[in-house]
Amino acid sequence: MNLCLNGREAILAAGRGRLQVSAANREVREDAAGTPPGLAPGAYLAIAVRDEGAGIPDAIGGQVFEPFFTTKRRGEGTGLGLATARNIARQHGGELTYGSSAGRGTTFWLYLPASEEATAERSPPARGQADKAPAPQPTGLRSILLVEDDAEFSGVVRAFLEGAGFNVLAAPDGRTALDLIGEREGGVDVVLLDLMLPEIHGTDLLKALKDSCPNVPVVLMSGFSEETVTRETGGRGYDGFLEKPFGFDALLATLDQAVSRWPG
Repeated sequence: MNLCLNGREAILAAGRGRLQVSAANREVREDAAGTPPGLAPGAYLAIAVRDEGAGIPDAIGGQVFEPFFTTKRRGEGTGLGLATARNIARQHGGELTYGSSAGRGTTFWLYLPASEEATAERSPPARGQADKAPAPQPTGLRSILLVEDDAEFSGVVRAFLEGAGFNVLAAPDGRTALDLIGEREGGVDVVLLDLMLPEIHGTDLLKALKDSCPNVPVVLMSGFSEETVTRETGGRGYDGFLEKPFGFDALLATLDQAVSRWPG
């Protein structure tokens, strides 16, 4: 869906063109020409999404899969769509790549293993770069309360975490967050909290959460630096920090570190 929406926008911006979606069986061979880097040899379904838009400029080509990178104006997109799509593909043992020509459009190729049996028989692909390796799943973590008033950002983060196997409760403000955590039997394992919230400010909500659930770790998110957040909170009450924009690996690692501080 994300690839098709991006293609549609490229076509509308160009004022013409078609969007084509096709699929083919592909046998990936090691070191063969055209093989996506790091993709394990085997049978794949290759889904191609091609648009006839203006294409992706070479100057930004290396950034299209970076979390939070976007060419859209503020408020029109989070820059997480392609990063999320590639992460989902990799979680399933596949890959997402693209090719583009100026003025002739862009094609994204989504590679997915042809069968569950084939996926189980192959070992995880060695990608050669630490930031491309599948992130370890946080240990001892099952339920997350996500408190974020930006609906689009919250939706992407929630989709990623649920795709990684976690149960996510989402709250757009502090009052809803307190209601959710109070109503949930057994509470939650960790709270992922944005500091800038309507009605109840993040620092006040942090204190309220720690008063009502002192043993639940809280990870703060903010567009400000950690130094600024430390001054605002006095450096107390939170168990992890993520400065926006952040990557998915950093998200999982920070949640893992926060939970590991609270044994049992």
